[in-house]
Amino acid sequence: MSAAGQAIKLQLNGTGDDWNKIIMDFLCLIISMFADIRRLREDISEVYVAVCSNDSKPSNLQETRAKDLNEEIKKANETQTSLKNKYVPILNKTGPKP
Repeated sequence: MSAAGQAIKLQLNGTGDDWNKIIMDFLCLIISMFADIRRLREDISEVYVAVCSNDSKPSNLQETRAKDLNEEIKKANETQTSLKNKYVPILNKTGPKP
C-alpha cells in the first residue's frame, strides 16, 4: 500500500490494526449476508413450489409463511442499507482511485 494509503488509514482509525479489524468485520458480515440470502432464497422457493403445485387456494400456513418471508426481505434490505451507509464511505476514502 502506498504511503498516502497508510496515512489515510491512520487518519481514519489511529492505527493500521484498527483498519484490519474493520476489514475483517466487514468480510464476516458479507459472508453472513450471503448465507442469509441463500437461506432466504431456499425458503422463498419452498413456499413458491408449495403454492404453485397446489390447485386449490393457498393455505393459511402458506400465506403466513409468505408474509413472514416478506418481513425477512424488508429486514435484509434495511441491513443492506445500514451496512452500505457504514462501510462504503470508509472504503471509498481508502480504495483505489481511477
